[in-house]
Amino acid sequence: MTQDSKDSNDYDLKPAEVKPPTTPAAPPPGFVPPVPIIEGPDDEETPEEKDRREHRSVAMAAYIFFLIPVLVAPKSRFARFHANQALTVFLAAALWMMVLCVYSVVTAFGPTIEALWLPLAMVKMVYWLVMVCWFFGLAGLIVKGVINAADSQEEPLPVIGGIRLLQDPDKRAKAKPAAATPPAAAPAAGAASGGPSAPPTQDQSK
Repeated sequence: MTQDSKDSNDYDLKPAEVKPPTTPAAPPPGFVPPVPIIEGPDDEETPEEKDRREHRSVAMAAYIFFLIPVLVAPKSRFARFHANQALTVFLAAALWMMVLCVYSVVTAFGPTIEALWLPLAMVKMVYWLVMVCWFFGLAGLIVKGVINAADSQEEPLPVIGGIRLLQDPDKRAKAKPAAATPPAAAPAAGAASGGPSAPPTQDQSK
């Protein structure tokens, strides 16, 4: 047997060294251990939050055409709110177009008075200033409404946001009052007791 085979057959039978357990270091003064967060029933999604999450895109589409939420999600309160906001913006834009058309017709076919050219020029300047501010105001309201819908917020728009033209679906679906049923006639005493009914009394005057 060679020396290499002898070395391979030798085993180290010494027991392994067992290290004593180390004690954890004491926490510094003022240390507060973290509290685990356990989700409970309070952390569940409410019906309003679910409505806003599911109909966010529909509410944003309301500012393209206000009837889209009414047709796509008629029972959604969040979509109906933004449909109402878009309807007010649409009516304000229609009024702007009407004023612009009337002014164009009056200036095109109306009489021209040379003596009043200066006051009329001032009126035209004020008119166009108001119309430009009106136009950019409408554009700002549309952008504001789209941002509110994207953020799932029911924040009324400035100036015209408090106008309510479309009713909430909860108020529209009111239950009809049930018709009052007439009370049933009380049975006779004899019929109630199960015995024979009392015979009719005869007139003793005869």
